[in-house]
Amino acid sequence: MTFTMRGLVAATLALYTLPCFADLYKCSDTQGRVYYTDQPSARCLQAGTAIKTPLPAQAPAEKAASPAPKSLQEQELEFRKRRAERAEAELKAQQEAQLKAQNCDAARTNLASYTQAGRVLRFTPQGEREYLSDEQRAEEAERWRKEVAKWCDH
Repeated sequence: MTFTMRGLVAATLALYTLPCFADLYKCSDTQGRVYYTDQPSARCLQAGTAIKTPLPAQAPAEKAASPAPKSLQEQELEFRKRRAERAEAELKAQQEAQLKAQNCDAARTNLASYTQAGRVLRFTPQGEREYLSDEQRAEEAERWRKEVAKWCDH
């Protein structure tokens, strides 16, 4: 029963909207007054101008507002593109996290070697051994503390 009532309501609304799509005529009488009508007289047809009203489907504002729906192939292509971009971003984030962890470990190891008690030795570009003074050790330890702060979260 509700289906037939819905159909009846839809048909009634459709009938009320039919006059909206009638032709519109601009006419003027002998005194120069302009009037608009949907049923022109013979005098109006001779001197009048027919005004075409666009149908709702032909309205330019609606064409610009609603783009054509995308096909399933286009939607699938966009989905795959988004998925590939997301996977690429995740891979890049993993690589950056791995590089950060490696740099953090190296900085902590070097800091530990410069802060331990005992003599610290390094090799010069000529391959000779060089023992660091206490001031040089403190400078190197401070440099590696900054590196630890840069690469490690805590």
